[in-house]
Amino acid sequence: MVTMQTFDTALKDIYEEPMRDQINIGSGIFLAKVEQTSKDIEGGRRVYKIAPYGVNGGTGSGSDTQALPVSGGNLYAPFVSGIKSIRGVIKFTDQVMKASRSNKAAFLSAMESEQDGLLKSAKFTYGRQSYLDGTGICTKCGVTNDSVVVNVESTQYLIEGMIIDIVDAQSGTPITNGKQRRIVAVNRIGNQKSIVLDGSTGVTTSSDHAIVEQGSFNQELTGMEAVFAQSGSLYGLNKSQYPWLVPYRHDLQNSAIDDQTIVDTINFVEEYRGSNINLLIANPAVESEYYKYLEATKRSVNTTTLEGGYKSLSVAGRPMVKDRFVKPGCLKLLDTTQWKMHTLDGGDWSWLDEDGKILKWVSGFAMWTAVLIKYCELICDHPGGQAEIVNIATASNLFS
Repeated sequence: MVTMQTFDTALKDIYEEPMRDQINIGSGIFLAKVEQTSKDIEGGRRVYKIAPYGVNGGTGSGSDTQALPVSGGNLYAPFVSGIKSIRGVIKFTDQVMKASRSNKAAFLSAMESEQDGLLKSAKFTYGRQSYLDGTGICTKCGVTNDSVVVNVESTQYLIEGMIIDIVDAQSGTPITNGKQRRIVAVNRIGNQKSIVLDGSTGVTTSSDHAIVEQGSFNQELTGMEAVFAQSGSLYGLNKSQYPWLVPYRHDLQNSAIDDQTIVDTINFVEEYRGSNINLLIANPAVESEYYKYLEATKRSVNTTTLEGGYKSLSVAGRPMVKDRFVKPGCLKLLDTTQWKMHTLDGGDWSWLDEDGKILKWVSGFAMWTAVLIKYCELICDHPGGQAEIVNIATASNLFS
């Protein structure tokens, strides 16, 4: 006999740890390589860490009769950023629950079906957030007049099944009929990108509007695009006052990628910024252009398989992988040892079970839900040691 306790025990003891591993490793090679730590969490609400920069200046040469060099002391700046909560929900109808209580096969089928759906959604969200800027904006909208077919600037961060809010891009306020709409189709082909919403109620949009995952406006991880921004603030510090917060950017101005550009970029940040570039991540169209470059120069293609099964090219002795979430025309050059995922109380993805029960009845509905949650924030300890090559010429616009 399958009971409610059986459901809870299965979710906690059987499914939680495998789901945790699959999300962390399956969300992309970048997150698979980022260290998770419970250090520097203040009050359970924010990351507060002191970041050293520069040298203490306490060196110099002189004669036996001269005074010793004066130490200037180490230079520090505080990094402050709020903890984010990434949440995923699975649901079972009461009918499925009752059927599962007397049928073990039905129980396993219901569990695995919901788990698979949640895994796919969580990996997409977790991976996407690690590359964006924390605002939650996946794309700006185009002009749409009372239609369920919504024109958008980009489909790169959208996927079928995603539940979104269409909001004012400045305030985050949902527009009329724009709250919690589900995407049933994504048109990625051609110059005019669009999505199709569920239902028959249309929306009216303009370039002042944007699409965010439901409820996520200004609630997402401080991802790569916040770090790689050339101006503004990061972790509470103004980049104009702390130039070492600004990663190195090599602008190809719509020229082709080549090895010399990559090696020059690596050498610059390693020699002048004190980093150790160990991972290159390309937009898929950029990876394709690099293959084209290898073919044109009659170079052999050296590939290897990284942790998690990710296929990589060897470029200047470093692995290059592709990721759909890297912005168009861009190659990221990262020192992943400088990135940390700060998690609350050393926690990871886990079921919300404050009262000892994972499955909760939804008041007013014949439905039960369980919530998988992770409290965390992504921090780069040495932003200036990262680099990117941008505006790389590409023949394809499929990944934009």
